[in-house]
Amino acid sequence: MDNLEKKICAKFKEKLIIGHNYFMIPYDIYRDVLDFIYQDDDVSILGIEGFLAKDDRRLPQMDMILDLSNSKAKDWDDYRKECHQAMLHFFQKIDLKNKKDLYFEFVFQEKKFSNHS
Repeated sequence: MDNLEKKICAKFKEKLIIGHNYFMIPYDIYRDVLDFIYQDDDVSILGIEGFLAKDDRRLPQMDMILDLSNSKAKDWDDYRKECHQAMLHFFQKIDLKNKKDLYFEFVFQEKKFSNHS
């Protein structure tokens, strides 16, 4: 795990499902985690995947995938804004009521590895 992932795991460890090379964020704190991530100007979200967690298994939810890797933003600030707006729209479309087994994984993009510098 990289530094940001370690910080997220430390801050939200009581609620996350933490595996060997991943962690899953429960639906009820996704906004807190997003806000925490976006405090760092050098990080953005590249993608989101939704899963149901049942009996120690991760069941992918194909209608809960967001891929922002093909952004046409002209610079990093526009890229971060575009990604943030797309995520908010993504989560607004999901009915999160009665989804206690719903978790998300976020894929991060660091500015130094981006072509949106």
